[in-house]
Amino acid sequence: MDQNITGMIAANVTLIQPWYAGAIALIGAALFGAVAAGLFTIYRDGQNNKKELKNNQIRAVNNLRGRKHTMLQSKASYYSALSEHMNQSTYAKITVTRYIDYDKIRSQRVSEGTPDMEKAQQYVNEKVDSSLRKSLELKESLRQKIRYEKLQGEIAKNDERFWETIGLINTLFSNNKVDELISAIKDADKELGKLEEEYQEELEPIREKIRIHPGFIKSNPEREKWVSDMIKNLDDVKNLMYPNLRSKIDNFDSKIEYLLNYLEYVLIDKEYFNGCRLFCSDKICPLTPDYILWILTNNGGQMKLNKLRRCAALADIDTILERLAREGKIRITGETISIIDDHQT
Repeated sequence: MDQNITGMIAANVTLIQPWYAGAIALIGAALFGAVAAGLFTIYRDGQNNKKELKNNQIRAVNNLRGRKHTMLQSKASYYSALSEHMNQSTYAKITVTRYIDYDKIRSQRVSEGTPDMEKAQQYVNEKVDSSLRKSLELKESLRQKIRYEKLQGEIAKNDERFWETIGLINTLFSNNKVDELISAIKDADKELGKLEEEYQEELEPIREKIRIHPGFIKSNPEREKWVSDMIKNLDDVKNLMYPNLRSKIDNFDSKIEYLLNYLEYVLIDKEYFNGCRLFCSDKICPLTPDYILWILTNNGGQMKLNKLRRCAALADIDTILERLAREGKIRITGETISIIDDHQT
């Protein structure tokens, strides 16, 4: 009896063991598969995130190039119109003095015995008002005023878009060097914003003389000398103002270009370049002029603009073409872009 029971127990144990062993193997395989799938998902998501970051970085840099061009163009137009308005207005107020006959005023005072200052002032006011209404310089000044006032709205819109893009780049390329370069851009923008105040300060001494001195002129020859001297003073101010505008615009442009060059370096650098083949060929990044030269070279050295624009969809094509043309690397003839032989590789 005891032997039968022991035999039955042993038989049952022997039958049960293979079932447990198989279950453990299945559970282990399932766990391994789940871990492997999880790791693959993490790796795949990581690669997708890297690609998405790279694509966002490329788009942001291209947007910055476009924003830079439109913003600088609008600012240059605005300050050019502003300075022209101030210069033409000041010139008109200087030259209108030529219509005042000081010899006539003096002769009337002599003939009347006692000078009638009120009558003389009325004569001067009428002459000035009449001459200003006919002044071509004043009309041009008013036209330039309307122009720069319209540009104020355009500048506000372009500034907003530009600084939004700068903020995005600061997020996508967050490091101390980017912070430093953006800080330099902000300083250059502040310097450019001081132009209007500087114009006013330069012109104020001339305007002060216009308000006061004509009342002390005693003869027409003295009037002519005063007008000539004032025009020369105004020309001296203009000769300072226009180079100052160009210098500040160029400085602002260069600070943005420093940032763009650094971002291009970051995008091409091996640390950021691994795995990026979606928009780049080998190590030619679509953000650089070399990319355009590479496309032209591989298309016989000459392409229609529309086709080149399609091939370089991510590049800021117009800005890069202008740069290459200035550097003598390509020739633009109508709608045809040709690479110059010396640069064909």
